[in-house]
Amino acid sequence: IVTLGVVVNISKTADERVSRYHIMFTRIGTQSKNNILLYVYNIFGEREDEDVRRPVRSNPQAPPKAPEKPDPAPPSPQTEKVAREQD
Repeated sequence: IVTLGVVVNISKTADERVSRYHIMFTRIGTQSKNNILLYVYNIFGEREDEDVRRPVRSNPQAPPKAPEKPDPAPPSPQTEKVAREQD
């Protein structure tokens, strides 16, 4: 998740190691949104990621495609014989 905002206030909590940030979020423009998507999905291959096995979808909101089914095994000599007998 990518957000853009301004820290308005910081509140202390009972735990002295924890602070609560109050953030006022703002909308980002279309150009900025597109730049973020280009970076995240590495559309033009500008980054050399270690995990290059991950497929990049043109539409990130579309569900992933089902894996292709393997080709059926070629018929064995026994099944060919049965098929000829039935003809």
